[in-house]
Amino acid sequence: MGQPRSPRERCSCSNTNCVERPLTRLFEALGRVVAACPWPFLLLPPLLSAGLGAGFIFLPGRQTNDIEGQFTPTGGPAKAERDFVRRYFPTNDSERFSAERLPTEGAYAALIAVAAKDDASVLEREAWDEVLLLDDEVRDADYERLCARSGGTCASANPLLQLLTYANGSALPELPELPFPGGGGGGDVFLGTALGGVRTDGSGRVERARAVKLMYYLREDGDAAGESRAWLETFLRDFPEKLWKLNLTAVEVAPGRGAAAAAERG
Repeated sequence: MGQPRSPRERCSCSNTNCVERPLTRLFEALGRVVAACPWPFLLLPPLLSAGLGAGFIFLPGRQTNDIEGQFTPTGGPAKAERDFVRRYFPTNDSERFSAERLPTEGAYAALIAVAAKDDASVLEREAWDEVLLLDDEVRDADYERLCARSGGTCASANPLLQLLTYANGSALPELPELPFPGGGGGGDVFLGTALGGVRTDGSGRVERARAVKLMYYLREDGDAAGESRAWLETFLRDFPEKLWKLNLTAVEVAPGRGAAAAAERG
């Protein structure tokens, strides 16, 4: 058998005891300290983890979902042009809202209601009653407080909500003559963005429509912008459950992209 190596022998490829020996002594000393006084080693790690981990409670408030700021050039020409439009064509979401004047796509929740049966029209009485029920479900107290307003009332989600509905909120018994895409409401309402899957007669009047789009705009000016984003986030989270409870049978409903996009921009 070989002779034991001298502790004073220099380190080499065949002698690693010079590394093992001090490490062994170090861990022996650490073991004695832990055995003699274990409580600091038991309490300090969880306390340190709790103290450092507490910072995560501030994480939601520091997250940024500003897609525009993250993926578009800083000081780009498009932003300068938008600022020019904002300066000369200002908007007033609280009193004189106009979707056509928006320099951005706006903050809104969008719903698309489609007739459930292949041969049905969303303008039929049964389906339209469910569209009105859907509209009532969206217009809760918070929406009425944050909605974009024109003429003292919330901007209409769809021009047909006034054209096909009595003042008491019930649907008209018969479909009035609706020229498409323009001409509804005495000729001053454009229906091209309000209806989808439209079939017209020879004179261009609506016979049936497969889908209707509802857009609920919210205020983005002043202090209401943050509350509007919060409402949109709540809408995206809670509305599917509300929709399920409505148990609609004549129409099928899909949320539009507007709410998600606006929430991401926040």
